[in-house]
Amino acid sequence: MVMKFGYVRARTKKEINSFYEQVKPDELFVDLANAFGESEGLQLAKMLKTATANDTIVFRGFSQLADSTEELSKLLSTLLTIDAKLTILDEEDGGLLMNDLSLKVVDYIYRFEAAKEKAVFARETKTGRKAMEYPTNFYDVYKDYASGSIKAAKAIELLGLKNRAKFYELVRMFEA
Repeated sequence: MVMKFGYVRARTKKEINSFYEQVKPDELFVDLANAFGESEGLQLAKMLKTATANDTIVFRGFSQLADSTEELSKLLSTLLTIDAKLTILDEEDGGLLMNDLSLKVVDYIYRFEAAKEKAVFARETKTGRKAMEYPTNFYDVYKDYASGSIKAAKAIELLGLKNRAKFYELVRMFEA
């Protein structure tokens, strides 16, 4: 039998009743939140174990689901595994904010953030000298130099470099 579940993190009975009246779920799962809106998520875990394929799960908003994009991504992948339909309401006006079609966007955002953080970490923790930067016109000058149209001396002049060693170092780095 297909069910409609509702999940809410709430501090007051008024919040719970408001959500219930808006959603009218077959079964309501409530985690009581602390002063910061956090909870242990025990009822959320219970609901995820109860839900089956084609059930509909309604949440009040993203802040109800997780405290980070990593947690949100894990929860959404769990929901996709269950094959339940997910509806997220806008916390401001109670209207529909998100449905199944846009869940992959959230997962992409998490992966994007993780990749960016990894790149920033790698850049900040690199030891030694900073990597050499290519002059802005390096690629165009390099193409001419590699084809034999211009000599190294002319390439060095066009790039505004002060010595040949720097030019050849850039070429080696580029060709590596």
